[in-house]
Amino acid sequence: VSLPNHGGSTVSNPKGLTIPNMAEALGKVMSHYGCTGSTLIGYSMGGRLALYMGLRLPYTIGQVVVVSSSPGIEARSDRDERRLKDEILARDLREKGLRRFLDDWYSQPLFEKLKTSDDFEAILARRQAGDAVKRQRRNQES
Repeated sequence: VSLPNHGGSTVSNPKGLTIPNMAEALGKVMSHYGCTGSTLIGYSMGGRLALYMGLRLPYTIGQVVVVSSSPGIEARSDRDERRLKDEILARDLREKGLRRFLDDWYSQPLFEKLKTSDDFEAILARRQAGDAVKRQRRNQES
């Protein structure tokens, strides 16, 4: 299952994209398809969702597998600092466009090895193609 606005999902949550709202929606999907008690595997934000469901809605799942995620930032000052950094990233994405944003993003030391990969340009192309698909969906919804 792709979360709203993730993967191939075209579904948005009218209540807002918060972890509690997504957990409620995912719980309903799992119940509808008879998946309660299943192992929930979450990557990145999906991992946070899986952790939330394991703690707050344990009756909906059997086990949780979390990949590349954490329960969040504990200290309020650290959360505020992270929120500011995220707002700056979002502004840069809007103002510079996706290609420049991706160039800046992948210039981080974390991605040095990836950038030397033969697949790097294909990865960038897929990222940009996904952006075009989302833009097309937004235009169709308007």
